Amino acid sequence: DFVVCGAQEVALCVWIAPPPVPVTKNLAEHLTEQLTEHQSDYLRRLTMEYVVLITVLILLHYMYLGFKVGGARGKYDVKAPATTGNEIFERHMRAHMNTLEQLVMTLPALWLCAYFFRADVAAILGAIFLIGRVMYAIGYVNEPSKRGNGMMIGFVASLGLLGCSLFGAFF
Repeated sequence: DFVVCGAQEVALCVWIAPPPVPVTKNLAEHLTEQLTEHQSDYLRRLTMEYVVLITVLILLHYMYLGFKVGGARGKYDVKAPATTGNEIFERHMRAHMNTLEQLVMTLPALWLCAYFFRADVAAILGAIFLIGRVMYAIGYVNEPSKRGNGMMIGFVASLGLLGCSLFGAFF
């Protein structure tokens, strides 16, 4: 609903009305339905902000891992373009590259889930993915055999995003 007004000496206003209320509905039902749709749109926009936030946090984490690779390259004197030469440097490098490999699947799945299924579910699964990737990176750099829990948490969250995307798109 909106009003179009032109102002001269006398205001000229034209009211553009919504479609008429069907005969089978009473006015209260119609207004409740309109309010519910408005609230739903508001909540959808609000939860999309969380999807944006999670996306930015995931990308910042990826950038942080890249800075850690650069720092390890300097600290352990691994000259570019070499990607081997020191075990700790290689751990940083693998944590960074494996995160990149996971982002190729997870970021599109995050947005598909938000669009086709539910943005709140996408944001929660995205946050779980991020927690898993942080655990993975810390575990891999400290002791590669301890990366498994973080890897599984992130992977299961990614599978959840893919599953919800498919479900939302087709059912």
